[in-house]
Amino acid sequence: MMIPSSKLSKTFFGAALALCLSLSALHGQSEPANRLPSGPLIAARAPDFAQWDVECRSATGDKTHNASGTPHIAQVTVIKTGEIQYEKTTYGDGTAKERWTKGSFNAVKEPGYRGIIIRPRLEQGGDFPDFDWVSAENYLGRTRMDSRDCIVFRQQMYPLRFQDPDFFRALTNGGKGEPGADLGAKVEVTAWIDLATRFPVQLKIGNDLRVYRFSAPPTTPLVLPDAFAKTVSETEKRIQALTRPLSPP
Repeated sequence: MMIPSSKLSKTFFGAALALCLSLSALHGQSEPANRLPSGPLIAARAPDFAQWDVECRSATGDKTHNASGTPHIAQVTVIKTGEIQYEKTTYGDGTAKERWTKGSFNAVKEPGYRGIIIRPRLEQGGDFPDFDWVSAENYLGRTRMDSRDCIVFRQQMYPLRFQDPDFFRALTNGGKGEPGADLGAKVEVTAWIDLATRFPVQLKIGNDLRVYRFSAPPTTPLVLPDAFAKTVSETEKRIQALTRPLSPP
């Protein structure tokens, strides 16, 4: 049976139009929702002038529930102005740890300890060391969190890694080896990271939750308090004396 040329023309035109529309729609699609985004998965550094708070919510309300006996962390405040950074960790029992960072040193005032401890500055994890484990291998996908598009990661880890990082590194050869003590069972750790800024949004450690909030950056540079400045200066002088080349006889 012969198909009229007018009908054949209309059929061909309709098929071609459908194909063009399909290709156009395909071309205009955004990348798949679960595709791993390009670029760094977590920002290495906040801006030179930045401030953020971390609210830590314990599901059990325990104040000393980690392996080192360190009280539960209630809040962390970080203020950064150029080469100087201040971090205050407030614990559930009301005590607090202060850390001033300048150059290659951390000057730390631990609760219950009268002196100031000088420690080398560790670069692992940058400004957000609790997220240095995120990778393509533990990527889950994307979701909306607090009106923001977030990328999500999940892994089984020891809670002590986040509750007392210094103690955890001491027990695990800098976090790279097997623990030298019983750290209990691993828990599920989930990280939500802002897709646009790559700054942390939330971190869930087992049933405990940490919420990150970035506020307006400081407008004036930080200055080391006298006691901290003196300790850092004395340490720098001792190191210079130890590393100064010997004078010829």
